[in-house]
Amino acid sequence: MGVLRVVAGRWRGRHLMAGSGRGQTAIRPTADRVRTSLFDKLMPILSGARVLDLCAGTGALGIEALSRGAAHVTFVDRSAPAIRLIEGNLESLGIRRSDEVEVRRDEAVHAVAAMARQGETFDLVLADPPYAGEVAQAIVLAMDDHPILAEDGWFLLEHDRRITLPKTLRTIGPFDQRQYGDTCLTFYRESRDEDGPLSGDL
Repeated sequence: MGVLRVVAGRWRGRHLMAGSGRGQTAIRPTADRVRTSLFDKLMPILSGARVLDLCAGTGALGIEALSRGAAHVTFVDRSAPAIRLIEGNLESLGIRRSDEVEVRRDEAVHAVAAMARQGETFDLVLADPPYAGEVAQAIVLAMDDHPILAEDGWFLLEHDRRITLPKTLRTIGPFDQRQYGDTCLTFYRESRDEDGPLSGDL
């Protein structure tokens, strides 16, 4: 197993287990430099935020959000090994599931639809799906079809820079994009009624 570290906040420098780096079910953690840049941008909305970490993998993104001031994080991953890894990382930091976190084993698109039906909303949604396949596109469409962003909420998608994301959306729209090698971070926020449909062009 590899090792990650929490970049900043109350658990700064603490190590997290990163899981196996081989095979089709390998967990691919977000690199430290990408997480640093990402959370520097997210800092204005993190304090007291309710966060959803989709395709959570190691849980590193959600844990970083908690370390930097988020109030609650819901971790979602469809993989049983990933769920065990998330729970182990939370336990190693002394994070209690009852007050600060929830861990759900589910597929990301299904989870978004289910949470929308339950009336759950989040100030920040983080998604780091597998780069292969079309999971990233499916998550964007699910976020557009099932609004779970709170007012002024943000949705961050980490994806391969070479994929084509959905261009015309009804309830969310992209407002920033950053590239680090083959990794791309695309930031979305809710579309207010007066804006009308938003183009995917940045």
